[in-house]
Amino acid sequence: GLRELITVHKKVAVATTMQVSETGFTQWSRIEVNKFVDAVIDSAIQNPSDLFILKGKKNELSYLSGEVLNRLNEQNNIFTIQSTKPRNLKYDQFEDLLQIANIVISMSHTSTTIWQAVAENIPVIAINDAHPPSFLADYELVEVNSENMASAYKAWFDLDAKARAGKLNELSGRVNIGESGGLSQIAEYITKSLNR
Repeated sequence: GLRELITVHKKVAVATTMQVSETGFTQWSRIEVNKFVDAVIDSAIQNPSDLFILKGKKNELSYLSGEVLNRLNEQNNIFTIQSTKPRNLKYDQFEDLLQIANIVISMSHTSTTIWQAVAENIPVIAINDAHPPSFLADYELVEVNSENMASAYKAWFDLDAKARAGKLNELSGRVNIGESGGLSQIAEYITKSLNR
């Protein structure tokens, strides 16, 4: 199972997908999910001593092409978690996986999984294949396209621990993540507004 795989690999990457729909509007389609998973497979091939946990969210992995699915099944350092309703999973919730992650790779630059990882000082790669660059592109190695996932992955771990922490601190400082005072500031603002 997953526990055994974790113990025999050097690092753990948690790769998360985004919701895809063929009937309603979503920002992502089967094209992006296939491109993302293909890039995760390439990263796993280039880093055979690391474990890649591919975490589906709402049945996105059912949109994989036969070719991508065959490549995925050939990799022994990818553990796949499929889900149609994440809340119904007894185990393998993203928050559980975050506790063992050395890096988080998100299919989207808009996912909250990015901020959960940054709050825990875990390096992130936010994939953006379909939209104009966000402010995350200002941070080297953070927002990249699928084609650059493997090189960003390698680059994160080519940095020493202090340099990785510096990159994460720079990002979290910009958005006030990690500051326990964030909620206090909001509460203070609300209190002041009510007392006027």
